Amino acid sequence: MKKNHNNIKAKFLINVALVTVALILFFVFSIYIINRWEEKTIAKNSLLCKAHADELLLESKEEIDYLGTTSLFQNTEIANSLFQNLDSILTQKTEQVLGEHEGLEGGFYFFRADKFAGYSYPTSPSPIPVYGPPPRSYNIIKEQCLKAINENNSILELHGFDPALFPLMTIPISYQNEIIGAIWVRIHIERELPLIKLQSVINIATGFLIVILIFVLWGFYTLRTKIQSIRDEIEKINLDPEYRLQNHGQLFSVIVSSINLTLEKLRSGNQERRDLEYKLLQREKMASIGRIVAGVAHEVRTPLAIIKTRIQMWQQALKENQETDNNHNVITADTMELVVNETNRLSNLIKRLLILSRPINKKMVKTNLVEQIKETVKILQIQKGITNIEFKINEVSIPTIIADSNSTQQVFLNIISNSMEAMPDGGTITINFQAIEENSKIRIEILDEGSGIPEQIFDKMFELFITSKPTGVGLGLSISNEIMKAHSGKIFFENREERGAKCTILLPVAQKQN
Repeated sequence: MKKNHNNIKAKFLINVALVTVALILFFVFSIYIINRWEEKTIAKNSLLCKAHADELLLESKEEIDYLGTTSLFQNTEIANSLFQNLDSILTQKTEQVLGEHEGLEGGFYFFRADKFAGYSYPTSPSPIPVYGPPPRSYNIIKEQCLKAINENNSILELHGFDPALFPLMTIPISYQNEIIGAIWVRIHIERELPLIKLQSVINIATGFLIVILIFVLWGFYTLRTKIQSIRDEIEKINLDPEYRLQNHGQLFSVIVSSINLTLEKLRSGNQERRDLEYKLLQREKMASIGRIVAGVAHEVRTPLAIIKTRIQMWQQALKENQETDNNHNVITADTMELVVNETNRLSNLIKRLLILSRPINKKMVKTNLVEQIKETVKILQIQKGITNIEFKINEVSIPTIIADSNSTQQVFLNIISNSMEAMPDGGTITINFQAIEENSKIRIEILDEGSGIPEQIFDKMFELFITSKPTGVGLGLSISNEIMKAHSGKIFFENREERGAKCTILLPVAQKQN
């Protein structure tokens, strides 16, 4: 019991460690996802600002050239009327370019006049700033514009102040090879990155998870201890069927009572069940023996009667010849052949019964089923001398199997022979092969165009001495079924809708070693 307690404690600690590791991995993964999300969002919006800044520079070239002819860009002081005209012209162009995407904001900065112009934020709610960016962003944008002008190079930087976060793109503007100002474009992305809210949610969720985890682990430990105790008692029941579970508190009282009640019912019913099973087994054995004996007696009686009758006729003929001194032959070749044939019939019956008792021998070899069936077809065509039946063998590449080749050929002889005998008017017998890779088996289908399997014997065709043929013994399919079972295979039949019957054989590629 102490060992079991130690096992429970060790498993409990392992489960706590696993849950802790899982939580750590969850938070690490969450942080990684958040960072990746932030990086992708910033990169996407930065490219958006750069693309629209480049487009604004290109689209405003004509306006810049026109305004340059008025000497506006060379003056440090510009009259309000002239600046308003400049601002109006550039604002229209900025609205045209930035209006394609919601959230973009931008305009122009001219360093000689130290003023912003052409400012536009098409999606901004009213009131819209008139001459430039909002006060909190003013110095940030101006400094990056001056930096781009001084370096004569485009600059893309990420800026932010709580809670704002925005990428800013600045491109220097030149007129007649002289830098006169810069274009700036930005977009606020803090709405796409609600990290503060997300972190708050994660912190709250973490607190709840930790509390819940403590309760769950405590409950788990308690339940595990009780369940382990019940399991130990159930193991005692396996050793002592008379032992009964003890009380484990209200939580498990119903379960324990139900198990004890079930054990009592099982105990009281086991002996009766064993007696019934024994009686049924004995009855089935006697019935099977009776069927086999009756079948063997029926099959043996006819050839024995023929042999006995022929010998009696020989005795009578010999007696008459002795009395009349007649020297004519009493035993002729025909009568001797009749006796030999009937003796062979008895011998074949005994051989087939022996095959039924021992379906395969111990010599298992690699067997090519395609070649074996082709050989079987040739043997049957020669034996039966039937020429109005065509064989269609759809050869495919299938692996060889490990089997008793003599036994498997006996199965093919029985089934194909039955198909041929079911087609007295001729027809086609089709044989298909398929390799089933998922369970390493070979499927063989034999389809004929005969009369099909009679309904009255369909459900008992594998029983001994059951046959639909007037001269049949009723052992072929029984022997075939036993051979398939010995090879861990299956055989089953079905009547085809159009005409004839279909036999399906499943054989494993490799046999299990016993």
